Amino acid sequence: MNNEALKVTPFSGAAKSPCRLFGENVGPYPKHYFTWLYPDIQTNDWALQISFAGPDENVAGVWRTRENSDTFSLEYVQEGVFSFTQNGQHYTCRAGDLFVVQLGATMNMRCDSDYAVKKTIALVGSALPHLLTTMGMATVDVIPQIASSHIDDLFAKAFELVQNRPENHLQEASVLAYRLLLELSQHGQQRRLPEQLKNITHYLETNYAENITVEQLSSQFNIGSATLFRLFRKYMQSSPIELLIHFRMQRAKSLLLEQRYSVKDIAHQVGYRNPSFFTAEFKRLFGQTPSAFRKQNTPY
Repeated sequence: MNNEALKVTPFSGAAKSPCRLFGENVGPYPKHYFTWLYPDIQTNDWALQISFAGPDENVAGVWRTRENSDTFSLEYVQEGVFSFTQNGQHYTCRAGDLFVVQLGATMNMRCDSDYAVKKTIALVGSALPHLLTTMGMATVDVIPQIASSHIDDLFAKAFELVQNRPENHLQEASVLAYRLLLELSQHGQQRRLPEQLKNITHYLETNYAENITVEQLSSQFNIGSATLFRLFRKYMQSSPIELLIHFRMQRAKSLLLEQRYSVKDIAHQVGYRNPSFFTAEFKRLFGQTPSAFRKQNTPY
């Protein structure tokens, strides 16, 4: 594996401060097969336009973090499992789900299966922020199980336009971008997180070191355990405990990189009373032990 970090200059009209992109590759992965409509296309050139599109392949351990995103992209999962976090909300996305990287957001995407494939379409345009707001798409993170022949056809048509550039392809691509947003917005409106679920996820994020159980959450938030699981599956594509583990492991990775604490101390700080269980859980999720992760990411 190798780490990479880079600074990206934002598109004109996007978030004002620079976007920062970090990530970790595994061998030759991720493999991107993106085609740009035009490499130098700018936000203000069109009211709405496709910037680039194409599939990519990923393997376990590949991740990307984007701070203050200068990109708006639609990520349509075809195979495998991705962990997706945006502005503090965590989701597990499987084949048929679509996750949305929003302008100005802080997001993390990680491949959680041995192999995964997704299709990407990135959009730009001077009218894009306004359209996202009016269509209700500006706050959508994930649209679960959107797979259909219609959505597949729209993605296929976008790929065809950017690759082959037939006559009037710019006009066709702009119209297709609008059709795609309109289609997705009808599904995305159904994806708003209930206030109660927002409160529970915030509690998990801020109290990950505590010994939290489903029974405790049910009692504290006055919700039946069956309803709690149903809401998490419907809106988060994960369980309450899976989300708790996600928050613990993200904090553990940060502490490991600080080089200040032993693995045993970190295990206790993130809520594990048994360091051996913490190590096993870390290896299950990231494919390596905490010590190996620390050694690999030590710059000296």
